[in-house]
Parts: sequence; C-alpha cells; structure tokens
Amino acid sequence: LRSALVKILGFYKVSITKPSTGFGYSREDVSYFVLMENLFYGHEDISIVYDLKGSRRNRYQQTKGAVQLDENLIEMLQAEQGPGLFVTESSKERLNICIHNDT
Repeated sequence: LRSALVKILGFYKVSITKPSTGFGYSREDVSYFVLMENLFYGHEDISIVYDLKGSRRNRYQQTKGAVQLDENLIEMLQAEQGPGLFVTESSKERLNICIHNDT
C-alpha cells in the first residue's frame, strides 16, 4: 500500500530586494516555501480536505470550501454523528497497514 506520509521535495527561500525608498535604504522581503507531493492527485472525489495539526489554538477556518482545520473537524463530528470518527473495517485495516509501513 501507498505511504500515508507526504514526501517533501524541497525547501526554498525566496528573497526580493526592493529599490531604495529615497533615504538610501533598500528593503528585502523574504518568504520560505516547502514543496510537497500532492497526495490527492487523481482523487477528484474528495469533497473536504482537513489540515490537522493536533492543536485547537487558532485552528478554525471560517471560509467554507477552503481547506478546513482541526476545530472544523471537531465541529463537523459533533454536529453530524457525535464524538468519534467512524470508518469501515476495511478502511481501518488499510490505514493501519499504511501507518505500520511508515514506522
């Protein structure tokens, strides 16, 4: 079975130096990027994506349709089926095999 871990393809630092502001100073804007494999490639049937970090601090997404966060999952579970996440036995077995292969 496939890995459940995402492959990191690279880390990048992008620096943009802006010209002098008239006082002889230039300003540099720096951004950092992590390039990762797309786990959802070829899976157009996925309707909701969650970015889970295991934290509840600042982890709620107000915008529907965007990638949802930890608090959104908790809210959905409590509203739809109560506490817990229910999966079929075959899905649980596949996930356990993937986790075992990744450790």
